[in-house]
Amino acid sequence: MIVIGTWDWPKTLRTGQFYCPACSCLRQFRHRSSRPFLTLYFVPVIPIGGRQEYVQCQSCKEKFELAVLGEAQKEPHSFESDLIKVAALTILEDRTVTEPEILRSLQTIVWLGGPQLSRDELGMACSEMRSGQLSLGGFLWTAKQRWSDQQRLQIMQAVFLIASAEGSISTSRMKGLLATGQLLELKQSEIEYCILQAEQLALSGK
Repeated sequence: MIVIGTWDWPKTLRTGQFYCPACSCLRQFRHRSSRPFLTLYFVPVIPIGGRQEYVQCQSCKEKFELAVLGEAQKEPHSFESDLIKVAALTILEDRTVTEPEILRSLQTIVWLGGPQLSRDELGMACSEMRSGQLSLGGFLWTAKQRWSDQQRLQIMQAVFLIASAEGSISTSRMKGLLATGQLLELKQSEIEYCILQAEQLALSGK
């Protein structure tokens, strides 16, 4: 039997000290690079994706974009690309990918002004986010700094729409949604407004 799989090959590029948003204090960090490889009998043989860089706190282990160090990214950001990343990270958050989540993500991106993606393109975005080692919270810590108030509301709507794709939300995931709203620096009334707007979008399908 041939054993084939995938494996992310991480590499530390440098270390130092930074202000960790999750710890709310100065911590040691590792600037890391990760690239997925196809493995044959557990041996990495062929790279199958681009190199992804991130910053990891040595204390809490949370991962962030390079922007957390105050450095410019190599590629310019657009809200549309950030929206796709948020959709992918929300899908991956519970470590299971379901058909309703895929369909709802494709719809949500369009509903909130993003491009019409194919399933393959969404799958590639999920693979890149998995390779990049970022969590939804880690991404939001830095990405929120470049969004307007309206865009933060849209991101909250996107997360709720995708998280509720199965028709119901567990108590633990609802707590996570509320934490997402707080991370985005939204008021309780704004979070409730986002949830209401998201529910109306899901019902109308427009």
